[in-house]
Amino acid sequence: MSIVRFVKSLFHPIERFIKSCFCGLAAMTVQLILFNILRLYIHEVLANAIAIEVAIIINFFMNNRFSFHEFRLSKQDKLSQWLYKIGKFNTSALGSLILQLIVMYVGIKLFGSTLIIANLLLLIGIVLGSFSNYYCYRTFVWKAS
Repeated sequence: MSIVRFVKSLFHPIERFIKSCFCGLAAMTVQLILFNILRLYIHEVLANAIAIEVAIIINFFMNNRFSFHEFRLSKQDKLSQWLYKIGKFNTSALGSLILQLIVMYVGIKLFGSTLIIANLLLLIGIVLGSFSNYYCYRTFVWKAS
């Protein structure tokens, strides 16, 4: 093994994690915007649940294209393959979704519901769930080595 290949093999997981974080950051931005629009009309927990699901779908397509591109689905793959992988991705994000909703619910009960508190709770839930999400994506959805 050449030294270049060895160094690349050491940094590839870090590179993949950084790419996944950028995808998550984009999805988080959409989640924050959608959450803040929806919270004007419906309860924060429900607004958060809807915003999370939209972010999960965006995150799936971005990770499929960029972070895990060597394992990605393509336009030639069957719809059933896409639905199966999206289902796995959504299932793997379930822990983060539950964690975010618990943080939001408990935080609102303890601290009330203001714009700053609700958004701070949202960010705390996202950060707490991001590490478990990446692990699940890598080992369960795209099965990266």
